[in-house]
Amino acid sequence: MKILPFATALIVLPWLVVTAATAEPSLTETRWQLVELNGKPVEVPTEERPYFVLRGENQRLEGFGGCNRIMGGYELGADGALTIPPVASTRMACPNAEAEWAFIKLLEVVKSYVITDGTLVLSSDDSLAAAKFVAVPDHE
Repeated sequence: MKILPFATALIVLPWLVVTAATAEPSLTETRWQLVELNGKPVEVPTEERPYFVLRGENQRLEGFGGCNRIMGGYELGADGALTIPPVASTRMACPNAEAEWAFIKLLEVVKSYVITDGTLVLSSDDSLAAAKFVAVPDHE
């Protein structure tokens, strides 16, 4: 009867592998890289794309706007609610300041989020998809 545990492992292990491979990334502790803003693909002149990370232990936001570092707080509510108070940033002179400013302003008007197929969609009051992000490895 030692075959039974082995047979059970053959049935259960593939299911665990498939389940782990299809799990959505977490909203917190994930580096979310900006790919679309207000319905338009994001084109950046630098090597590093804008991104943010929500740190769960202290409810802090940190990231990069395309030229400057960004930081602030956030609050999670019920049913996918997300609020980000005004974001602070470093003040370097940037060649594409308008794009960075649009990204920061977007973060400050977000009201909700949804993660589907590894893509994070942030929406404002009007429930329109204001921005899309993809999960990338965090370089912390």
